[in-house]
Amino acid sequence: MKFVTYDGGKTGLIKGDGVVDISSLCTGSGQAAMESLISNYESLKGDLEKLAADGDATPLSSVKLDAPLPRPGK
Repeated sequence: MKFVTYDGGKTGLIKGDGVVDISSLCTGSGQAAMESLISNYESLKGDLEKLAADGDATPLSSVKLDAPLPRPGK
């Protein structure tokens, strides 16, 4: 799975040529949401797989991708 932040801090996963919103599974937005996703990946994996299979994707051409981790750790 490939994860992205988009449209000012929403968290999503890439599905084909689109993005499925997974913000409901993450705490916070932007940097905090991605860190939450990484830290809790194992417990979220089942829900993420379900959204990857069944979630409605917004076309990539309709969203603005942000930096996945605006303040990456060293």
